[in-house]
Amino acid sequence: MLEIQNVSKTFNAGTVNEKTALNGLNLKLNEGDFVTVIGGNGAGKSTMLNAVAGVWPVDCGKIIIDGVDVTRLGEHQRAAYIGRVFQDPMTGTAATMQIEENLALAARRGKRRTLRIGITKAEREQYCELLKTLDLGLEDRLTARVGLLSGGQRQALTLLMATMNKPKLLLLDEHTAALDPKTALKVLTLSARIVEENHLTTMMITHNMKDAIKYGNRLIMMHEGHIIYDVAGEEKQKLHVSDLLAKFQIASGGEFGPEHINDRSTFGHWEMDSVESCQGVSNTYIVMTERKTRWELIIPSPDKTAASVVAAIDGLEAKYGDLFPKVFRSITCDNGCEFADAAGIERSASGKGTRTEVYYCHPYRPSERGSNENQNGLIRRHLPKGTDLSTVSYEETKRIEDWLNNYPRKMFGYLCSEQLFREEIALILAS
Repeated sequence: MLEIQNVSKTFNAGTVNEKTALNGLNLKLNEGDFVTVIGGNGAGKSTMLNAVAGVWPVDCGKIIIDGVDVTRLGEHQRAAYIGRVFQDPMTGTAATMQIEENLALAARRGKRRTLRIGITKAEREQYCELLKTLDLGLEDRLTARVGLLSGGQRQALTLLMATMNKPKLLLLDEHTAALDPKTALKVLTLSARIVEENHLTTMMITHNMKDAIKYGNRLIMMHEGHIIYDVAGEEKQKLHVSDLLAKFQIASGGEFGPEHINDRSTFGHWEMDSVESCQGVSNTYIVMTERKTRWELIIPSPDKTAASVVAAIDGLEAKYGDLFPKVFRSITCDNGCEFADAAGIERSASGKGTRTEVYYCHPYRPSERGSNENQNGLIRRHLPKGTDLSTVSYEETKRIEDWLNNYPRKMFGYLCSEQLFREEIALILAS
């Protein structure tokens, strides 16, 4: 069903930023295969999916779908063969259009357009029946705008849209990474059911190794643009997470990023970003979100430089003292210049060695810091873009921070982040 033959892709070739993302990649999927794809950051997982989808041309090699060489076809031309669900729930649907209008667009993907009526009565009845299978009550909201749906509802709708025409190939690009654990499980279960019922050939990228083992009939591990491990059937079902860690270390000689950092199951792993002031003003906020509890820190900074970020982390270390390595076990940030001094962020200011670990997101993938991005949106309710942060008092900054941390959250059974954070600190002190 899918053949990737000796495909290579290099970005920024001939420059200091040259990066080989795919290196002679070869992969063959049989019809009905459900393949989970794992690997560290920069392993080439998303680049592989983008190459298959036609987001960008490959440097060499062939991509064949259902016997058709699609290597030179554009992304829109491959739409007739491929269904795709992205990591960001905001991608894949048109927010200002109604649910039924989004489904109508998906139903016509890859087909010739006509001037007939947009949505017929029969189509509306079909969409209603399809939505019932999601068990989210969306069949009663056909005319609701998609932008009013929750992230989980939008992702479930995107999954339905991607599969309603039974594509030759379904691509799931970390499609539950930006969802809370309960919603992610529901979307994953729904994905597995749709794939099985429709016998869809599927590739699913995930950073959750338990999910990679649980779902699908085959698992591949990527490193530096090629496949280093490929397992299927009964052998795959007998795997444990420890087996995958060992396989990665043997095959690559490297260290695989801990799963618990990405699945938000363990306290002490943070996402970090900066919130900028209006144009011409250097003052910045360094914002940090603890992944498990969603507890927020808003730290005023005189400018957006690497030195100021390190100084902010130094201040937190001074405040938390010996607790710092337990409260700030890791920090995940984007590739902004202000976060470039990873060694400075990791190095203890008190001379006690390494105080934390730093991880970087893929370029242009803010959804890999989904909790942080959501918090930034809440901050902007109080401080819209264009606000001169130099005029915002410490008291006002603290008020916004307290509002975020004491906001009842549905995902936590309407408990607030402040309560959950304090409970985690109490557990550390008691241990």
